[in-house]
Amino acid sequence: MATRHHNRVDLPIWSPKEGAPVWERATGEFVHATDGRDYIDLSMGWGACLWGHGLVAERIFEHYTPAELAQGVGSTQTTAIRERAEQALVEWVGARWPGSPDLRVGILHTGAEAVEAALKTALAATGRTEIVAFEGAYHGSFGSAVAASDTPDARRAFAPTFSFDDVRHVPFGEVPELSERTACVIVEPVQGSAGVVIPPDGFLVGLRAACDRVGALLILDDVLAGCGRTGVRMEGIECRPDVLTLAKALCSGMMGSAVVMTSDVADAAWGSDDAPRLSSTYYGHPFTCAAILEVLALHSQYDLASLCRHFEGALRRVEDATSFTLRGKGAFWALAGAKDQASQVSTELLERGVIADAAGSDGDVLSLKPSVLMRDESLERVVSAIISCPSAS
Repeated sequence: MATRHHNRVDLPIWSPKEGAPVWERATGEFVHATDGRDYIDLSMGWGACLWGHGLVAERIFEHYTPAELAQGVGSTQTTAIRERAEQALVEWVGARWPGSPDLRVGILHTGAEAVEAALKTALAATGRTEIVAFEGAYHGSFGSAVAASDTPDARRAFAPTFSFDDVRHVPFGEVPELSERTACVIVEPVQGSAGVVIPPDGFLVGLRAACDRVGALLILDDVLAGCGRTGVRMEGIECRPDVLTLAKALCSGMMGSAVVMTSDVADAAWGSDDAPRLSSTYYGHPFTCAAILEVLALHSQYDLASLCRHFEGALRRVEDATSFTLRGKGAFWALAGAKDQASQVSTELLERGVIADAAGSDGDVLSLKPSVLMRDESLERVVSAIISCPSAS
């Protein structure tokens, strides 16, 4: 992290990755950089831009006026567009939620904020203190979201000011023993930062049963895997969570997130009105609501599963031609290799005009999160670029 001097105050800023392009603009699957080059983006805002760069914003400006979007009424009042977005999201999520429970939704800003809201809800609803999370998990970068994440550096940074004593991490893929102290279990249906790790069959359903035995709540963190990234609306929804968090592809490049919960949980935590404790100046902001409505319209317009089918076939060719092993689903893939191999390939790909992130604790996983509207010729360019990297062999 670098330090910039401004008057007499040192302002810390996060430094970009050395050698990475400086973006001038981005469209579709492309980043247009200030060096004059066009890069194919396989990071897509850490998976957020499922429908490509710019498309959702373009649709918003086509369908809404500034007067409809430039409002900030907070949580004590509401807007017509928020009412439409909340209803549409409840119906869209509820159509896949087993048992069709009555649902409540809060429209927020970031994935970490949605996780914070989910954890606060679980603690308030149960009156208990223990949070159970999983090794390799990433749930956000502040507050209790950091506590639930398995990110030692971040946890150490906040250790002097935040207690982690009530958070217990257990191996991902194993159903833990719970107790009457357990308020909730929070789980990613596919772990992203750990390197696109898919749990064994029956794991999520087993978590549901374990929670039911002791009266704990189950929180499904679908921030990265949800809203179509794995080729379905909500990844892991078959486990019947009590609370669901959504972000990233929910607004596809626009800022926004949501926490969805059953009405029983909402009533137990917040009574008839959740706003006072989940409020903020831009709670349910019209721009975010417009982004949600446009993303849901894209899901109606396209067959998501069909859009995702060609990725696996193309990436199997990479697996066959390199030392990487492929895993994933939909538009959420990983090429797993040796320690630091993915980090080296990520650097070599930049030279070939492709942006891809290294993931996993040892830099051993190349994480691929493409736009589902990526052109075939772009996908071919990606395949050739990865195969040609010296470190991929």
